[in-house]
Amino acid sequence: MATLLPVGKRAHDRLDRDTRVVLVMEGLLAIAAFGGAIMLIADGDGLGDVAGDLPWKSPVLGGLALGVVNVLVPVAAIVGTLRGARWAPVGRVVVGPVLIGWIAIQIAFIGFTSSLQPIMVAYGIALTVLAVRPLRHQHPGSRTEERAEATAGPRVR
Repeated sequence: MATLLPVGKRAHDRLDRDTRVVLVMEGLLAIAAFGGAIMLIADGDGLGDVAGDLPWKSPVLGGLALGVVNVLVPVAAIVGTLRGARWAPVGRVVVGPVLIGWIAIQIAFIGFTSSLQPIMVAYGIALTVLAVRPLRHQHPGSRTEERAEATAGPRVR
């Protein structure tokens, strides 16, 4: 169950710097994807030959898919984080691989058509790395430390 912030407590006061950066990056991704989805839906004819390579040759379906995948997923992660949902850390981590997967599928369908594609892959990698970093601090004791303790033998007191 989501926990709401105490009265007078701002969300960014309880979030570490990496998480705040991830939220901003996810917000920018959602805004850019929303613009791209609207452009695809409204002016799909402007794609030229690329429109024929889209699934079902439909810029409208492509725009809707873009909106669902790269707008709703980041927005859900942002809202979950701000509401304190227990799934929010996983939600933040998922956004990067979803973006990378979107670009991979895009390249499979329409080919390498823009220098923005590798930039967005790098953006997805950065999002993933930044989203994973705070998780190391939330769960003290890594498996590496546990293995080191297990192989070190009994402790002398």
